Amino acid sequence: MMKTNMGSADRIFRIVVAVILAVLYFAGVVSGTPGIIVLILSVVFLLTGLIGHCGLYSLMGMNSLKGKDKVSTARPSVTVTEAEDISTAAPHGSVAPPPTSAPGEKKAPTVPPAKDKVPPVPPPESASGKKKPSTTPPPKKENAPPRSKPEKKK
Repeated sequence: MMKTNMGSADRIFRIVVAVILAVLYFAGVVSGTPGIIVLILSVVFLLTGLIGHCGLYSLMGMNSLKGKDKVSTARPSVTVTEAEDISTAAPHGSVAPPPTSAPGEKKAPTVPPAKDKVPPVPPPESASGKKKPSTTPPPKKENAPPRSKPEKKK
């Protein structure tokens, strides 16, 4: 089932634009290939305006619903720790009692570790155990005088 992702103003605007485009096509103002494109856009705008769902909005993660019209599509995150027993989980649609733990029992952390504290990766080594030479050239010296060829002695 498609969820509504368009607000009232967006839907009304699309329907009005669809009617205007259809009138332009059927009045002969736009004809030929551009006319067919305008007619197709008119049908698409009319359908999305009536249904309240835009496929492009879904692909881009957009939503023009505001306030009380907005439907939450977020799912609650659930983590299973060692202290919880899955066999005591409540059936779908009912609420399970909070998990109990023995005094002094440690619970698994619910906050994931920070991503910015990743240990550095050592450089790759060859099969012989020697480090591979760097493939990047050394930095250029900006203030060094240009090299000249040494003069040959006669």
